[in-house]
Amino acid sequence: MTPGYFRDHADQFKLSASSYSLLMSYVKVFGCTITPAGSRFTNGEGHDQDYLVEVPGGHPALADGFDSTLLDDGWTPESGQLEYRPEGSAANDAPFGSWRKGELNLIVTRDHAFAERHRLGTAVLKQIKLDDKDARKYVMYAILYGEMWCGPGVLKAFGSRDDL
Repeated sequence: MTPGYFRDHADQFKLSASSYSLLMSYVKVFGCTITPAGSRFTNGEGHDQDYLVEVPGGHPALADGFDSTLLDDGWTPESGQLEYRPEGSAANDAPFGSWRKGELNLIVTRDHAFAERHRLGTAVLKQIKLDDKDARKYVMYAILYGEMWCGPGVLKAFGSRDDL
């Protein structure tokens, strides 16, 4: 996210001045790349404002400092999103972490390849504007991990992973 990007997309993401300043501080201090994500951005649904935050992963102390900064700034780490991770992976194996503050949700990653796939998935979903939430999850999961998502909606539609 850059000041120009925010200005050009302000009608879609109505951030308060303080939220905008906070996100921009992460860009300036940590060199993060922040891009809109989630269903509110891709098709105008939902209440949360999701952002993909790519933290440069080259220096562990910088990455640790980013997590500490999020905690100090009042963000809450979220867990329990295993349905968005590759089958068999534990929470600490995931290529991202989710942080929440009010209606803002940050999807934080240090994995450049994951961030690129996430941005691609977001662009695809924005272009095709799927109404069905399970279908959006399915498309995003396939792009992120290169395999079929077998979440609750897909299992209902197809029966089992073997049927896919």
